[in-house]
Amino acid sequence: VILPDSVTKIGYGAFMGCFDLKKITLSKSLTEIDHKAFQDCEHLKEIIFPEILVKIGYSAFTNCGFEKVIIPDSVVEISGDAFDYCQNLKEVSLSKSLKCIASGVFAGCSKLETITLPVSLKTIGKNLFDSCTSLKEIKVAEGNTAFASENGILFDAAKEVLIRYPYALTEKEYKIPDGVKKIGEYAFLDVKSLT
Repeated sequence: VILPDSVTKIGYGAFMGCFDLKKITLSKSLTEIDHKAFQDCEHLKEIIFPEILVKIGYSAFTNCGFEKVIIPDSVVEISGDAFDYCQNLKEVSLSKSLKCIASGVFAGCSKLETITLPVSLKTIGKNLFDSCTSLKEIKVAEGNTAFASENGILFDAAKEVLIRYPYALTEKEYKIPDGVKKIGEYAFLDVKSLT
């Protein structure tokens, strides 16, 4: 499928359930991908986002077949569950302009091993990495003022809140740093290695 450059938005559920769709060329004028636009396109393996895309909607790519996703630097917001259950997804490059990642965006991406949160990011939703059973490391770009990472574990910038302990870390013991005042919701959910 090749979308003409006159297309600026892909509407709600436009390609939802197109199981045999393997590749799509998006319009160079595209600024928004609406909710569920490509949900359950299980064989969609490749997509190249235009450099002016601003918003990716709720569940826009739920259960797609991607192994790699590059979010262009024009994107400032990724809505909830946008890439959840993309079970082949191994590599994600996030926009350097991204301000908000909503809840559950990468939940169920069971092959994702590492991710770097960009310097611009201010807000993340709950359950962002739920069931990311291969996740070993959450990195934070240098200069980010909202978040920090230590040994692959995600904290707020002051390291007072432990936000997420990655599923796939293999240590049997973990000593919570002395400065931590709060453990975030589901911070250790389903971590099997700790005894």
